[in-house]
Amino acid sequence: MPPPNTSTTTTTTTPTNNAIKQTWAAITATGIDLDGFRLAPARKRNNAKGPGINTTPQQAPSAPSTPHARQRRLIIRSIEKNRRVGKAGLTPAHIRDAVNSATSTKFAYAEYNRQDELVPTAMENLPAEPALRDTREITKAINGLDIFGFDISLDVATVNIVIDSVPLGDEDWTQEDWELNSEKWPELEGEITDFNPGFRLMDRPKWLRSPSALLSEKKTKSSIMVAVQATDWVKDQLTRNKPYLALSGERCYFRK
Repeated sequence: MPPPNTSTTTTTTTPTNNAIKQTWAAITATGIDLDGFRLAPARKRNNAKGPGINTTPQQAPSAPSTPHARQRRLIIRSIEKNRRVGKAGLTPAHIRDAVNSATSTKFAYAEYNRQDELVPTAMENLPAEPALRDTREITKAINGLDIFGFDISLDVATVNIVIDSVPLGDEDWTQEDWELNSEKWPELEGEITDFNPGFRLMDRPKWLRSPSALLSEKKTKSSIMVAVQATDWVKDQLTRNKPYLALSGERCYFRK
């Protein structure tokens, strides 16, 4: 008869995660580990707040943009070549004051550049572009000083282009149609910009040949030169083969 089994069975209990966490919490509370060494203090979470802290790149505020020096300037140039905008007895400050009276964008000073163009400069950190919305009122204010025949634009990079086959009018067009104060010029400028959004004219177009010569040859179309804002779109078009714009329902090719 075999002897009775007197051995005992040892059961090992694995502590749960919660028990481990509770035990470790009790140890860290004393500041001393099981071997008697001092525990390092727990690292504190940085809860600092401020611009750009704890925010995604999209949420971080951007610094306010300051307009470039050229963005603060208007250009007032005479329609007639090599002629300064102004009048005897008037200083640039007189014209600046007239401009300021006609627009909410205020200009600090005005001076002539090397091209004899009058350059009003807006007050610091103010762009000049909003003043273009008041071009008509500014023109009237300067006309009140007995100054006429000028264009108003921004001081931006420009490029001169030649537009070919521009209609002069019907067969009965006259030379007077294209005098400086003729309504034909605003109509032509409006058609260029309204139907060709990539173009922003920076001065009045000029015929490459005189209207009198074109009239004697009974021409109904000719080429004009005009300065336009040198946008990326214009630069890209000038690299293409035969870029064109729409005028009077026709394609008018242009070149640099």
